[in-house]
Amino acid sequence: SGAATNLALLFTQRGDRTQALAVAQAAVNAAPLSGGGWVLLGNVRRGQGDLPGALAAYRQAIGVAGGFQDGYLALADALIVSGQPAEAAAVLAQGLQAAPGPELYVALGNLAARQRDPRPTAAEQFAAALASDRPFIPAYIGLASVSGLRPELRDQRSEIGYVGDEERAVALNPASAWARVALAGALRSQGAWSEAEAVFKQALVVEPLYSAGYTALAAAYLARGEREAAWAVLQAAAQIAPADAAVQSALGQWFLHGGRYDEAQDAFIQAQQLDHSLESAPLGLAQAWLAAGNRSQALAVLTEASQAIPTSSAVWLLAGNLLATLPADVRTENRPASTVPLTASLPIGNVVLDPAAAYRQASQRDASQAAPWLALAAWRQRSADPEGAQAALARAADLEPQNPAVIIAQAEALQA
Repeated sequence: SGAATNLALLFTQRGDRTQALAVAQAAVNAAPLSGGGWVLLGNVRRGQGDLPGALAAYRQAIGVAGGFQDGYLALADALIVSGQPAEAAAVLAQGLQAAPGPELYVALGNLAARQRDPRPTAAEQFAAALASDRPFIPAYIGLASVSGLRPELRDQRSEIGYVGDEERAVALNPASAWARVALAGALRSQGAWSEAEAVFKQALVVEPLYSAGYTALAAAYLARGEREAAWAVLQAAAQIAPADAAVQSALGQWFLHGGRYDEAQDAFIQAQQLDHSLESAPLGLAQAWLAAGNRSQALAVLTEASQAIPTSSAVWLLAGNLLATLPADVRTENRPASTVPLTASLPIGNVVLDPAAAYRQASQRDASQAAPWLALAAWRQRSADPEGAQAALARAADLEPQNPAVIIAQAEALQA
């Protein structure tokens, strides 16, 4: 199964989808009662945009091999992407009964981190993962991520039994590029760029074929305005994985950052074709259309993305921001979608949304983030609704009281 997985991955990276699918199907035919072949088939189908086919394959993996943990993890992740988080949680809980392990606790923790006041909490799920496997790196990374969302968790580190977060993860497995990239991201967020850059490069030495390491380093360079350095890293990534959707999306960001909108659109479209569930591709494509002055096409992209990636909070947030730029006389609410021009609204099903509704949709998809509430507060303020703005800002502060954007918004509200 490992050889088949590597071969399917190689064909996928080369863009040969037919051969990748043939390899996965051959793995199933060779061992139909093995969960590994079915998960591989599901992964290939999902990578080709066939989410229903992927879900069916993952369910088959669990059906033939009830103790195969990867089947539960793959099925839960696909359910999350398809907008069924409750079903995903149920599958993970079922997996804990059939094949307990730290991976399932971490998956539940990551799911809980996107919800408001979940029970058990994300931190409790990550702690349970560590209790079952002390050196499990993703649990340390998960705890680090939720401690960033909720600062009060920092005081619980001695009780939970973890210190150093990402540093500890690297120490536990120095050969893991994934852990090093997580550490580099944490260092970068703390303003330690020189140290972060060094750790990014160490990750690429440890695993020269780890494309996510290249895209992360390129994004960091681009954020610093170091376009030539970012381009060199992306060219290396494109050589390694020319059919990697995330690499193509990163190339799109590079072109977008440089004002080369046509090339950016081409790269984002290619990324979408390679992976319909990649959030950064439609977001980048919509931003490219906006930068080129085509709001109608940007709204069309976001409308399609809201269907393809129903759990994406960022898609709805960008849609709200775009709707907020439209003149009041062309923005319509609660009319049948077929009667409203695309340039005036974002139809989802038979409902036409205004900016406030889009921001609420964003907050429902990720209840841990303050950004949708900040955007809603700004929109309410511009709409001469100070009480609504104050209520939205209070929700943002409740979620992320130490977020600089929240603090600035509170200060501006006091001055108004």
